[in-house]
Amino acid sequence: MPEIYYIDGYNLLHSKPEWSALADEDLEAAREAVVEAVNRWTQTRGGRACVFFDGQGRRHERIAHDPGRPAVEVVYTSSHLSADSLIERGVYTAEKRYNVIVVTADRGIRDFCLGLGALSMTPDHFIAGLSGPTTARPPSRPGKSVGSVEDLLDEDSARHLRELRDRIEDQD
Repeated sequence: MPEIYYIDGYNLLHSKPEWSALADEDLEAAREAVVEAVNRWTQTRGGRACVFFDGQGRRHERIAHDPGRPAVEVVYTSSHLSADSLIERGVYTAEKRYNVIVVTADRGIRDFCLGLGALSMTPDHFIAGLSGPTTARPPSRPGKSVGSVEDLLDEDSARHLRELRDRIEDQD
């Protein structure tokens, strides 16, 4: 199953000096730069992403899917909600939490989501992946996504992990 990334947009924005400097001049342009970088990343890496931005108005607002960004959803929270609370809710309600990766600078949110069974990473780690090489991936096995961890394993280890995954899914 493909991964979904729940990203605290402002944490990501303020973790890259260029975006942070742009935000001082034009916050909307900085948010757009973040979303576009995430979009390019999903196109090369696969998976989906939901980028949450804190407290923009009176009501919670999901931006309609942009045909040019089919794997990226942007959510502006209402002024009384935080990106953190929506990320927590998303992980809590996820059917398969082990497919969720949370990107936030907030250690408490990362720990909470890890406790629920999701994975997490810091914005700095995610940003490093944005600029990392995308062409140096090992060739993938037939039917597998390019650059998956499975590609790096010997056949016995890959078979063992598939069996373990199947047992976990059967318990759900």
